[in-house]
Amino acid sequence: MGIKIHQPIGSGEFSEFMPFLLLDDVESEGKNSGFGDHPHRGQETMTYVLEGSILHQDSNGNKGTLHVGDMQAMRAGSGIMHNETPIADPETNRTKGIQLWVALPEANLNDASAYKDIKSAECPVSSPAPGVDVKVIAGESFGASAPIWTRAPVWYFDITLASKAGPITHPVPEHWGAFVHVIEGYPSIAGSRGRPHETFFMKKDGEGVKIENQGDNEARILLVAGDPLEGQEVHRMGPFVSASSAGISRAILDYRRGSNGFERASTWTSDVVH
Repeated sequence: MGIKIHQPIGSGEFSEFMPFLLLDDVESEGKNSGFGDHPHRGQETMTYVLEGSILHQDSNGNKGTLHVGDMQAMRAGSGIMHNETPIADPETNRTKGIQLWVALPEANLNDASAYKDIKSAECPVSSPAPGVDVKVIAGESFGASAPIWTRAPVWYFDITLASKAGPITHPVPEHWGAFVHVIEGYPSIAGSRGRPHETFFMKKDGEGVKIENQGDNEARILLVAGDPLEGQEVHRMGPFVSASSAGISRAILDYRRGSNGFERASTWTSDVVH
């Protein structure tokens, strides 16, 4: 029972990898309370469901259910309250998902909060080589494209490689930060063998990312790349992100006072139950 979290970005050596502030690989078993009512300011979150489903509700009145292969993109902007509750797959008794935090450009830190569900069926798939399928959640991949919703441009791909598939080199814009996170199997990433939950951070050289699967079983990875917002300072404390330490202090004060984006914070309570 409980929740297990792998956090390759947001702690340790990679406290951030701009524009990415946090990457949580989350697995929960059975029924649990999930991530109860809590605030955010100054970032965008991208939540991707791998197993089970996730109920979501926020202080703007949005409410919905994410199923396997769906993504929720949420812009915290000046402030939002929300709740995320995992619902286990009835066969495996598990819920799995990936949550990524993306820094907002300084000019957009006080944007109004917003929310978008991206359903799996809406995402195009490219097949650049036999046995290689690239699900395009955001960005461009070998002729397939999906809208970019985040203020700091981000490409987000779910790539499946059959046994012995590849190699392919996936393009990445020059100077962008890019990483590969292994979901299952033992693929080769830029010449190194990966394993589940492992993350590879790519050089910002514009040469792309070489991937292949030399194993006997299917492999699956996430390839994510984004504009690093060069020159922008980022300060973070818990769920609050700003371009300065003073901005963090203001966020805490606004949250406590219920002002400047947190007007509903003192009165809003989710009714997500399961």
